[in-house]
Amino acid sequence: MNSKDSCPRVDTNNSAFDLNKISEVASENGSIVEMNNNAESDEYRGQEDSFKEFKDSDDETENKISESKIVVDDETEEYEHETTGIKVEYSLNFDEVKDFIKQSEEYTKNIKERRRSTIMLSVALVGLLVSGFLSTNKYYLLFALFPIISILLIWLIPYLGINNLIGNILKNNDYSVEVFPDKVEVTSSNMVREIPLDGSYESSEFKNMIFIFSQKGLDLIIPLRAVEEDFKADMQAMIIAGTNPKHTKHKE
Repeated sequence: MNSKDSCPRVDTNNSAFDLNKISEVASENGSIVEMNNNAESDEYRGQEDSFKEFKDSDDETENKISESKIVVDDETEEYEHETTGIKVEYSLNFDEVKDFIKQSEEYTKNIKERRRSTIMLSVALVGLLVSGFLSTNKYYLLFALFPIISILLIWLIPYLGINNLIGNILKNNDYSVEVFPDKVEVTSSNMVREIPLDGSYESSEFKNMIFIFSQKGLDLIIPLRAVEEDFKADMQAMIIAGTNPKHTKHKE
Protein backbone atom coordinates (compact mmCIF):
# COMPACT_ATOMS: atom_id res chain seq x y z
CA MET A 1 0.00 0.00 0.00
CA ASN A 2 1.21 3.42 -0.93
CA SER A 3 2.14 5.52 2.13
CA LYS A 4 0.45 8.53 0.62
CA ASP A 5 -2.86 6.67 0.34
CA SER A 6 -2.69 5.54 3.99
CA CYS A 7 -2.75 9.12 5.32
CA PRO A 8 -6.20 10.70 5.64
CA ARG A 9 -6.82 13.67 3.45
CA VAL A 10 -8.30 16.88 4.81
CA ASP A 11 -10.53 18.83 2.53
CA THR A 12 -9.57 22.42 3.13
CA ASN A 13 -12.70 23.62 1.39
CA ASN A 14 -15.36 21.54 3.23
CA SER A 15 -13.46 20.42 6.36
CA ALA A 16 -14.99 20.60 9.84
CA PHE A 17 -11.86 22.50 10.84
CA ASP A 18 -13.01 25.64 9.07
CA LEU A 19 -10.50 28.36 9.88
CA ASN A 20 -13.07 31.10 9.60
CA LYS A 21 -15.36 29.37 12.07
CA ILE A 22 -12.48 28.71 14.43
CA SER A 23 -11.61 32.39 14.32
CA GLU A 24 -15.20 33.37 15.10
CA VAL A 25 -15.41 30.92 18.01
CA ALA A 26 -12.10 32.15 19.42
CA SER A 27 -13.33 35.73 19.16
CA GLU A 28 -16.57 34.85 21.00
CA ASN A 29 -14.65 32.93 23.70
CA GLY A 30 -12.32 35.90 24.13
CA SER A 31 -15.29 38.19 24.69
CA ILE A 32 -16.76 35.79 27.25
CA VAL A 33 -13.43 35.54 29.12
CA GLU A 34 -13.12 39.32 29.13
CA MET A 35 -16.68 39.66 30.49
CA ASN A 36 -15.93 37.09 33.21
CA ASN A 37 -12.72 38.90 34.13
CA ASN A 38 -14.58 42.22 34.36
CA ALA A 39 -17.27 40.62 36.54
CA GLU A 40 -14.63 39.03 38.81
CA SER A 41 -12.84 42.39 39.01
CA ASP A 42 -16.07 44.17 40.00
CA GLU A 43 -16.79 41.47 42.58
CA TYR A 44 -13.26 41.75 44.00
CA ARG A 45 -13.57 45.54 44.24
CA GLY A 46 -16.92 45.09 46.00
CA GLN A 47 -15.35 42.70 48.49
CA GLU A 48 -12.43 45.07 48.96
CA ASP A 49 -14.82 47.99 49.63
CA SER A 50 -16.78 45.85 52.11
CA PHE A 51 -13.58 44.87 53.89
CA LYS A 52 -12.50 48.52 54.01
CA GLU A 53 -15.87 49.54 55.51
CA PHE A 54 -15.61 46.73 58.09
CA LYS A 55 -12.05 47.76 58.99
CA ASP A 56 -13.08 51.42 59.34
CA SER A 57 -15.96 50.36 61.60
CA ASP A 58 -13.56 48.27 63.68
CA ASP A 59 -11.20 51.25 64.03
CA GLU A 60 -14.06 53.48 65.17
CA THR A 61 -15.09 50.95 67.85
CA GLU A 62 -11.50 50.58 69.01
CA ASN A 63 -11.06 54.34 69.29
CA LYS A 64 -14.34 54.68 71.13
CA ILE A 65 -13.21 52.31 73.91
CA SER A 66 -10.48 54.71 74.99
CA GLU A 67 -11.57 58.31 74.59
CA SER A 68 -10.66 61.37 76.63
CA LYS A 69 -11.14 65.08 76.07
CA ILE A 70 -11.40 68.49 77.74
CA VAL A 71 -14.90 69.46 78.96
CA VAL A 72 -16.45 72.49 80.69
CA ASP A 73 -18.45 72.24 83.91
CA ASP A 74 -22.08 73.14 83.08
CA GLU A 75 -22.57 74.77 86.48
CA THR A 76 -19.80 77.33 85.81
CA GLU A 77 -20.73 78.29 82.24
CA GLU A 78 -22.82 81.24 83.44
CA TYR A 79 -19.92 82.66 85.42
CA GLU A 80 -17.00 84.63 84.07
CA HIS A 81 -14.47 81.91 84.93
CA GLU A 82 -15.33 78.51 83.51
CA THR A 83 -14.09 75.33 85.18
CA THR A 84 -12.61 72.84 82.75
CA GLY A 85 -12.12 69.14 83.37
CA ILE A 86 -11.25 65.90 81.63
CA LYS A 87 -13.83 63.48 80.28
CA VAL A 88 -13.09 59.80 79.72
CA GLU A 89 -15.32 57.03 78.41
CA TYR A 90 -14.47 53.40 78.97
CA SER A 91 -15.68 49.88 79.65
CA LEU A 92 -14.12 47.73 82.36
CA ASN A 93 -12.84 44.25 81.56
CA PHE A 94 -12.97 41.09 83.69
CA ASP A 95 -9.55 41.47 85.32
CA GLU A 96 -10.14 45.12 86.23
CA VAL A 97 -13.44 44.34 87.93
CA LYS A 98 -11.82 41.44 89.76
CA ASP A 99 -9.03 43.72 91.03
CA PHE A 100 -11.75 46.20 92.02
CA ILE A 101 -13.44 43.57 94.20
CA LYS A 102 -10.17 42.36 95.73
CA GLN A 103 -9.47 45.82 97.16
CA SER A 104 -12.50 45.68 99.48
CA GLU A 105 -12.04 45.07 103.19
CA GLU A 106 -14.83 42.47 103.12
CA TYR A 107 -12.89 40.41 100.60
CA THR A 108 -9.74 40.58 102.73
CA LYS A 109 -11.63 39.50 105.85
CA ASN A 110 -13.29 36.68 103.95
CA ILE A 111 -9.92 35.41 102.74
CA LYS A 112 -8.57 35.36 106.32
CA GLU A 113 -11.62 33.45 107.61
CA ARG A 114 -11.39 30.89 104.81
CA ARG A 115 -7.70 30.31 105.51
CA ARG A 116 -8.38 29.83 109.23
CA SER A 117 -11.22 27.38 108.51
CA THR A 118 -9.04 25.52 106.01
CA ILE A 119 -6.29 25.05 108.61
CA MET A 120 -8.74 23.72 111.21
CA LEU A 121 -10.36 21.33 108.74
CA SER A 122 -6.96 20.15 107.54
CA VAL A 123 -5.96 19.28 111.10
CA ALA A 124 -9.20 17.32 111.53
CA LEU A 125 -8.62 15.56 108.22
CA VAL A 126 -5.13 14.46 109.21
CA GLY A 127 -6.43 13.17 112.56
CA LEU A 128 -9.17 11.13 110.90
CA LEU A 129 -6.80 9.66 108.31
CA VAL A 130 -4.24 8.65 110.94
CA SER A 131 -6.96 7.09 113.09
CA GLY A 132 -8.33 5.22 110.10
CA PHE A 133 -4.98 3.72 109.17
CA LEU A 134 -3.94 2.83 112.74
CA SER A 135 -7.24 1.29 113.81
CA THR A 136 -9.43 -1.38 112.37
CA ASN A 137 -12.39 1.00 112.30
CA LYS A 138 -12.63 2.13 108.69
CA TYR A 139 -15.38 4.64 109.46
CA TYR A 140 -12.62 7.17 110.20
CA LEU A 141 -11.73 7.12 106.51
CA LEU A 142 -15.37 7.70 105.64
CA PHE A 143 -15.60 10.61 108.06
CA ALA A 144 -12.47 12.09 106.46
CA LEU A 145 -14.59 12.92 103.41
CA PHE A 146 -16.43 15.65 105.33
CA PRO A 147 -13.37 17.88 105.88
CA ILE A 148 -12.34 17.37 102.26
CA ILE A 149 -15.77 18.38 100.94
CA SER A 150 -15.94 21.32 103.36
CA ILE A 151 -12.56 22.67 102.23
CA LEU A 152 -13.63 22.44 98.58
CA LEU A 153 -16.91 24.28 99.28
CA ILE A 154 -15.17 26.97 101.35
CA TRP A 155 -13.11 28.00 98.32
CA LEU A 156 -15.41 27.03 95.46
CA ILE A 157 -18.57 28.88 96.54
CA PRO A 158 -16.92 32.33 96.93
CA TYR A 159 -15.07 31.80 93.65
CA LEU A 160 -18.33 31.13 91.80
CA GLY A 161 -20.02 34.01 93.60
CA ILE A 162 -17.31 36.49 92.56
CA ASN A 163 -17.43 35.35 88.95
CA ASN A 164 -21.22 35.71 88.94
CA LEU A 165 -20.93 39.20 90.44
CA ILE A 166 -18.35 40.21 87.82
CA GLY A 167 -20.63 38.90 85.07
CA ASN A 168 -23.51 41.03 86.34
CA ILE A 169 -21.30 44.12 86.54
CA LEU A 170 -20.01 43.64 83.01
CA LYS A 171 -23.55 43.62 81.60
CA ASN A 172 -23.81 47.40 82.11
CA ASN A 173 -20.28 48.66 82.51
CA ASP A 174 -20.07 51.58 80.09
CA TYR A 175 -18.79 54.58 82.03
CA SER A 176 -18.58 58.27 81.21
CA VAL A 177 -16.50 60.08 83.82
CA GLU A 178 -15.83 63.82 83.98
CA VAL A 179 -13.10 64.87 86.40
CA PHE A 180 -13.06 68.49 87.59
CA PRO A 181 -10.89 70.09 90.30
CA ASP A 182 -13.80 70.00 92.78
CA LYS A 183 -15.78 66.90 91.79
CA VAL A 184 -16.08 63.78 89.66
CA GLU A 185 -19.28 63.24 87.68
CA VAL A 186 -20.01 59.60 86.85
CA THR A 187 -22.59 58.44 84.30
CA SER A 188 -23.32 54.71 84.12
CA SER A 189 -26.43 52.71 83.20
CA ASN A 190 -28.40 55.94 82.64
CA MET A 191 -27.63 57.06 86.20
CA VAL A 192 -25.63 60.16 87.10
CA ARG A 193 -23.88 60.59 90.43
CA GLU A 194 -21.31 62.96 91.83
CA ILE A 195 -18.17 62.35 93.90
CA PRO A 196 -16.98 65.53 95.66
CA LEU A 197 -13.24 66.16 95.68
CA ASP A 198 -13.27 67.90 99.05
CA GLY A 199 -11.22 65.44 101.07
CA SER A 200 -14.19 63.32 102.14
CA TYR A 201 -13.13 60.45 99.86
CA GLU A 202 -9.95 58.42 99.64
CA SER A 203 -8.03 57.23 96.59
CA SER A 204 -5.19 54.93 95.62
CA GLU A 205 -3.46 53.91 92.42
CA PHE A 206 -2.68 50.30 91.58
CA LYS A 207 -2.01 48.31 88.40
CA ASN A 208 -2.43 51.39 86.19
CA MET A 209 -5.85 52.09 87.72
CA ILE A 210 -7.20 54.76 90.07
CA PHE A 211 -9.47 53.57 92.90
CA ILE A 212 -11.76 56.02 94.70
CA PHE A 213 -13.16 54.99 98.10
CA SER A 214 -16.11 56.30 100.07
CA GLN A 215 -16.77 55.56 103.73
CA LYS A 216 -18.72 52.45 102.64
CA GLY A 217 -15.89 51.08 100.51
CA LEU A 218 -14.84 51.15 96.89
CA ASP A 219 -16.86 53.62 94.85
CA LEU A 220 -15.19 54.03 91.45
CA ILE A 221 -12.38 52.65 89.34
CA ILE A 222 -10.78 54.57 86.47
CA PRO A 223 -8.42 52.60 84.21
CA LEU A 224 -5.62 54.91 83.10
CA ARG A 225 -5.50 53.06 79.77
CA ALA A 226 -8.62 55.05 78.85
CA VAL A 227 -6.89 58.39 79.44
CA GLU A 228 -4.68 59.93 76.79
CA GLU A 229 -1.11 60.62 77.82
CA ASP A 230 -1.57 64.40 77.47
CA PHE A 231 -4.37 64.38 80.09
CA LYS A 232 -3.18 61.61 82.41
CA ALA A 233 -1.00 63.73 84.72
CA ASP A 234 -3.68 66.43 85.10
CA MET A 235 -6.36 63.88 85.98
CA GLN A 236 -4.14 62.19 88.56
CA ALA A 237 -3.27 65.58 90.09
CA MET A 238 -6.94 66.64 90.46
CA ILE A 239 -7.95 63.35 92.10
CA ILE A 240 -4.95 63.25 94.44
CA ALA A 241 -5.49 66.90 95.45
CA GLY A 242 -9.18 66.34 96.24
CA THR A 243 -8.90 63.01 98.12
CA ASN A 244 -6.95 61.54 100.99
CA PRO A 245 -4.49 58.72 100.29
CA LYS A 246 -5.86 55.26 100.96
CA HIS A 247 -3.42 53.03 102.81
CA THR A 248 -4.17 49.49 101.70
CA LYS A 249 -2.13 46.36 101.20
CA HIS A 250 -2.51 45.63 97.53
CA LYS A 251 -2.42 42.03 96.37
CA GLU A 252 -0.54 41.20 93.19
